[in-house]
Amino acid sequence: MVRSLCFFVLLPVVLSQVQQGPIGAGQIPDDLLKSPESHSHLFHGDIKLTPAQELNMERYGNPYGTPLGRAASSVDKERWPNAVIPYEFDCSIANMESAITSVKRAMAEWEAKTCIRFKPKTTETAFLQFFRGQGCWGHVGHTANYMSQISIGDNCDFHHVMTHEIGHSVGFWHEQSRPDRDNSIQVLWENVLPGLEDAFAKRSWGTEVIDYGSKYDFASIMHYPFTAFSKNGKPTIRAIADMQGKTPYVELSPDDAMQTNAMYKCDAVMRKRMADDFEANFKPLPRIVKRSNTCSDKSANCQSYKDSGLCNAHADSLIYWCPVTCDMCSSDSCMDKKGNCKAWVAGGHCQTNPEALKIDCPYSCNFCGNPTTQAPVITQAPVTVLPTTKHNCGTVGPTTQAPNTPPPPTQAPTPEPPTALPPTAQPPTPSQAVGLRCADKRSKCPTYAQQGECVKSGWVFRNCLISCKAKCDTQPLKPDGDCANALGLGWDFTLPDSAFTSSSTLTPGGGWSAPAHSARLYFEDDRNRKLIGGWCMTARDNNQWLKIDLGKEKKITGIATQGRDVFYEHVEKYELEFSRDGSSWTKYPKVFNGNCDHFTPVLNRFNTQVARYVRVLPYNLPNQYAWPCMRVELYGC
Repeated sequence: MVRSLCFFVLLPVVLSQVQQGPIGAGQIPDDLLKSPESHSHLFHGDIKLTPAQELNMERYGNPYGTPLGRAASSVDKERWPNAVIPYEFDCSIANMESAITSVKRAMAEWEAKTCIRFKPKTTETAFLQFFRGQGCWGHVGHTANYMSQISIGDNCDFHHVMTHEIGHSVGFWHEQSRPDRDNSIQVLWENVLPGLEDAFAKRSWGTEVIDYGSKYDFASIMHYPFTAFSKNGKPTIRAIADMQGKTPYVELSPDDAMQTNAMYKCDAVMRKRMADDFEANFKPLPRIVKRSNTCSDKSANCQSYKDSGLCNAHADSLIYWCPVTCDMCSSDSCMDKKGNCKAWVAGGHCQTNPEALKIDCPYSCNFCGNPTTQAPVITQAPVTVLPTTKHNCGTVGPTTQAPNTPPPPTQAPTPEPPTALPPTAQPPTPSQAVGLRCADKRSKCPTYAQQGECVKSGWVFRNCLISCKAKCDTQPLKPDGDCANALGLGWDFTLPDSAFTSSSTLTPGGGWSAPAHSARLYFEDDRNRKLIGGWCMTARDNNQWLKIDLGKEKKITGIATQGRDVFYEHVEKYELEFSRDGSSWTKYPKVFNGNCDHFTPVLNRFNTQVARYVRVLPYNLPNQYAWPCMRVELYGC
């Protein structure tokens, strides 16, 4: 059964290392006082089922409709083809430095330990999208023609959290949900938050545990921390087997990597990639090869190329890069000068065309060390011209240019194939304002920064913008041009609270509220007054409105909007109405584009309107779990 996941549940899950030392939200007591997050519907705590998986759960009691029994999903179609995961960053996180950094570090860890590779999405119809959502969760595995997602909610922008969520996308369920888990752990149900029991449900589908030979892994990144989903801070999981000093949910463990490499048949995948690299990068154009009499390897990867069978498959390139390792020379004075030599020997060319082969293939043809048959000394290195073929499979016989003929220009050596994928391009950044006020909110921020926590902890990054040298605003957004002054809603908050009214006010619980006067650009959660950073409405119909009284008539030329502070709720489109007396309203003839993320200010300019009152009308609100929220600044004179 799919359960509802509340904001406070995620705190112990997001930070597994409360007892191990790294800084994070779970260790900061006042983070428990943050404003409530909206709910989300998840499976086993942080897994989002596809519609087909939900249907199978209802019909068969498992997501696949057939008995399965391993922590790593055993459905081949859920493997990403060729172990490559196309991905994109949704606009809701494209400007979030901490989120992008944590994802890229997690990707790098998966790539370093497995054959999984990530590439920016182009035309793929099945891909992985990272976005700002409710909590930390992800889909399991690959689904054809389907956009899999990973949600990076509040306090999810940690390296190890993203490594865990990417693990779901790779194809893993939770380690503590294995059918054989009762031999290793005990769930302390009395400490589990009510309604979250299914986060600890043991998988009922399948009876055998295959797991590619891996025993229960306490070090797995897919294992929940021992205080996950605790209602009282006490452990919810207790080990009953020897943990051997291991700690869960910290990094990709050796067994995680082993299972991944077995799941994706990484040995075969890497051999194919090696061959494809040669095919793409080692093909000389035009087919002209010039060799010196120096026999030495020029690549550090020669042994792996040889082990992959490339000495024969790509001999025309390896003769340059790896002649020693590929056994293409016997000494600096007697060496083959063509990668096709072994094929020509097999074809009898040493006997039918000995003069040419003495020059091109003395070692393979056994012409070395025989003064009577050694090729004549010439003053100019011979140049062998090969017919251009698609793959140059080594079946074309040698043709040697006469020694006294000037050699044609020689193609530069083909570059060695790259050993790693190029770095992912950085996401776009806002051109005028970031939307985050520069501040260090904790006295220990300089210490955290010196300890390297800025790149490890999203919480530290957000609360220590100055010490972490983050992109942030030292002054408010200011549009260009005349009559474009901020009218007092945001930044310094000079417009009184009484100037704001609204159609509805969200009160999510715990004494928190999101009234109209919270709709101020740059306004953050006020924990003392329990005010949410932003106005949030209680309904998603087109009858919601926010009204601002500027105190007197002014010329109004622009508006900037943000979403809710901390969480991801925002308004994507809205309309504007203007009034001089507060009774007669004129609607501006345009639907304005609002926000995609919750913090980057979006500025809209319009023809000058003379008014005292302004109404913002959220437009065509989507039917979603989130509450529509916004913060506003008006500009004019």
